Amino acid sequence: TLPSSLRRIDDKAFQSCRKLSKVNMEEGLESIGDFAFRECYGLKSLCIPDSVVRLGEYSMPFNIQNITLPQGLEYLPRGVFHSCGSLQEVYIPNKVKSIGSYAFLRCENLVNVVFSSALEEINTSAFSGCESLIHMSSLKGVKLVENDAFKGCVKLKTVLVERVDCELDYWAFDGCLGLEFMVLPDPLPLLSILKFPYQNEKPQRHKP
Repeated sequence: TLPSSLRRIDDKAFQSCRKLSKVNMEEGLESIGDFAFRECYGLKSLCIPDSVVRLGEYSMPFNIQNITLPQGLEYLPRGVFHSCGSLQEVYIPNKVKSIGSYAFLRCENLVNVVFSSALEEINTSAFSGCESLIHMSSLKGVKLVENDAFKGCVKLKTVLVERVDCELDYWAFDGCLGLEFMVLPDPLPLLSILKFPYQNEKPQRHKP
């Protein structure tokens, strides 16, 4: 158990502590540094207190299976869950506005993602290589989905976009070979430059 007086876990603080299997973090902790728990192969579950407002880049352990993210978080940084192959489900806290590049890259067993209502940006390769991803909630408030954001999510079947000013970069859904329905608002000015998985793809439209 970490002391209640602790406010920050420094960069690489527990990196490569391969036999570490449990960490209890107390309310009052505010920041977890870059690579803080990387290569902690025995650490499979983490409950991060709501007082934490910053997670470091590449900070989560490779074998993480269960994660409770803090409700005060506003940004998921670059590579935070990169190659966490045992992670199956993620609930993005309600205040998160941006998911950084490579945040969930190669999370090969990730099946379900529930986005926050405040989410505005999904950056480059954020979910690239999540080949088991089947379900994700509506991109309700999202303004930008960058190139390769969902590249290779071969089991993803449905994408629901609600904002008429949402910018979907050309390669955002490249390689999503199982994509059957893309429900879009009308009008969507950048629709003509979006690359669909199939040349004959005819996405469904709706008015939000």
